[in-house]
Amino acid sequence: MPLVVIHEADTRVDEPPPHGGIGMSTAWRISDAAPGPRTMAYRRRALHRGAAIGLHALAHDEIYHVLSGEGEVTSDGQTQRLGAGMAAYLYAGATVGICQRGEAPLELIVSYPNPPQPAFPPNRSLPDAAVLPQLAYPDVAAAAEWLARAFGFALRLRIGDHRAQLTVPGGGALVLTQGDVTPAACAAHAVMVRVADVDAHHARAVAMGAAVSGGPVTYPYGERQYGVRDLAGHAWVFTQSVADVDPSDWGGQLAV
Repeated sequence: MPLVVIHEADTRVDEPPPHGGIGMSTAWRISDAAPGPRTMAYRRRALHRGAAIGLHALAHDEIYHVLSGEGEVTSDGQTQRLGAGMAAYLYAGATVGICQRGEAPLELIVSYPNPPQPAFPPNRSLPDAAVLPQLAYPDVAAAAEWLARAFGFALRLRIGDHRAQLTVPGGGALVLTQGDVTPAACAAHAVMVRVADVDAHHARAVAMGAAVSGGPVTYPYGERQYGVRDLAGHAWVFTQSVADVDPSDWGGQLAV
């Protein structure tokens, strides 16, 4: 959707200020009039005389930009006076609020990001991941336990003794299925997983007796990696980003 034009008069509503505030206010919920999904909220609000937006903890950064009038903004116990042309940038995690002062209403713009929308409809029977490698193991329960201890994965769901779902730190997931595994099949592929500390991950895998190909190596494309085979022979590559490298520096070419 390339463009939406909103008349603020169509969004006006008189209501008490949010977050358990006191008094009355007039709100123009401008961004609410735009069709979703939306990634930001943009509202104009006038706090009537004596009104206040109650103290509340922020889950995101937020801006109060004063258009007219005067007020006092509070963030984690620190209070400052605001007037027309002034803006308060408030940080995620702070407990904040703002109150009107003086004779005239305090008019301000409030803007903040909306929470990200899930990429897929919720389904408790499936991990929240876009790509789910499905790997065969003769003993699914033993494989799930080994992968958790050696690689730091976590068991999410068991389906009898023939299937399991595991989650991967950082947002990934995989499915284990019961089946025979041949060396030829394992040699034909590898699964790559990003980790925060590849050296610590390598040490953990070695302690579990995993068949590592060697110690972590840093490559020109900005990744430090090591290879390993699990108890069934599947190949894995664990990688840590150690630099932001332009692909053209090592012969790659971005498609976009």
